[in-house]
Amino acid sequence: IGATGYTGPAGAPGVTGPAGSGSIASRTTASVTTATLAANASAVVTVNLYKGFNLYSIQTSSASWITVYTSSAAQAADNTRPINIDPVPGTGVIAEVISTGAQTVLYTPFVGGWNNNSPPNIITTMKVTNTGSSSAAITVTLVVVQTEA
Repeated sequence: IGATGYTGPAGAPGVTGPAGSGSIASRTTASVTTATLAANASAVVTVNLYKGFNLYSIQTSSASWITVYTSSAAQAADNTRPINIDPVPGTGVIAEVISTGAQTVLYTPFVGGWNNNSPPNIITTMKVTNTGSSSAAITVTLVVVQTEA
């Protein structure tokens, strides 16, 4: 076996590829306020989001149980589930919050959500239950990033 030979000079750099196009989506907020709900009463509300999104947080204005769904059909199927029972995986529950007052719940890591209505659209369905001891109109604010047009 002989000695290793001389290493030649490095070649010329390659051609730079084309610049990418498009933009990065920014965080947005969407809010909805229920009518005044008696203690332990619920309302189904909708908010315009995106066909696909990453959910970063849910903010509530008072004690409440918030459930975000993939479709109105998923909400209808889940409508009678008690607060102390977890949803069955794969049934269309994207996220839930049980707050004790005005509160922001952060999702770390974020929660991927999408619209599964037929056909898919931008309408996101939520159930809001007043878990406080007195009547209240509840404002729910979602912080999301669009992932699908």
